Order: sequence, then C-alpha cells, then structure tokens
Amino acid sequence: MLIALSSDDIPVEPEVRVHSVRRKRSEPSKPLTPPPPNVRNWMIYAALALLVIALMVDGFLGHRPQRPALPSYSEATEVSSTVVEISDSLQIVVSWELTLADSGGRPDSILVKVVTENHRDSLISIQPSDQLADTLYLRPPKPGKRVKGTSCAAAEHPGQPLEESCTPWQYVRPRGIAQATGGEPFEE
Repeated sequence: MLIALSSDDIPVEPEVRVHSVRRKRSEPSKPLTPPPPNVRNWMIYAALALLVIALMVDGFLGHRPQRPALPSYSEATEVSSTVVEISDSLQIVVSWELTLADSGGRPDSILVKVVTENHRDSLISIQPSDQLADTLYLRPPKPGKRVKGTSCAAAEHPGQPLEESCTPWQYVRPRGIAQATGGEPFEE
C-alpha cells in the first residue's frame, strides 16, 4: 500500500480509493418496437388517393376533345385561277383544295370547267382526284380587248349531284409593246 506524504513528511490519507473497475456484461438492449399503425392517418391517405384517382378519371373522360363528325363526301373548295398569255394562247391554271371526308368519301374524279362570257370558248376537263390543279388553253383576245370568265371545279361522286366551286377571272390583252430605239420617244 502506498501512502502519500506531504511536504512535512506527514502521511496524508487519500480522499478516494480507486479499485479496478470491472464492467458487468449486460445483454444488448432490445430495439424499440414501432408504434402500432395509426388507423386515422391511413384512412386519410386512402381518401386522398381515391380523390386523386377520381379526379384523374373524370378529367380523362370528361375533358377529352370531341372530334367533329366528318362529312360523308369530299368537295372541291378554294378554287383559284392564274391567267397568263403564252405565245398565241391564254394559259389558265385552275387549282383547288379538297375538304376532309370519311375514308370512303374521296371523289372518283374532279370536273374542271372554264367558262368565258361568250360560252363558245368554254372548256371542260376531268382530272383524277389525287391532282389539285389543271392547265387549260384558250384563244387570247385581240390587242386592247378583254376576256372574262369563270373557273369551276366539282368533285364527282357516283350517284351524287355535282356541287361546283367557282371563281371569276378577267384578262386584258395590252394594245402594243413599247420599245426604246436609240433615244427616240416610246411608241405604242
């Protein structure tokens, strides 16, 4: 045993005695068990899930855009004409669009008509339904004169009446061509 001495050589008693410390072996602590499920929380989660599903189904079914019903037959629309003088004739290019229709509503052919005001020079042409333009030729008017007419297109369906879509046009042939010759004034 050790005794501590003070500076005067007087023995001093220790305040605390430390013995060797041995730890007891203890069993590991059991993990905490989770609390039982809260039925009220699960009811709230289930109700929110059902609400979200109901809104999704309602939005899918109720807000789907309705397709408008297509007509049974396609028709010719937006007929336009381009009139150009080429050499000794008038070239008339007639173009058109076809409306949308059911799969069986495509026309068999397109009837193209160019009618002038004196009806003698009128022309008729038939084109397949996959073409959207046709070119027809007329005699040009005399210089300084005009010719008026109408271009029409109609989709032909078996057993159906023709519905023509027409556009008017007019062409005025110039009197003469002005030419410049070495500083001379223009002549008509």
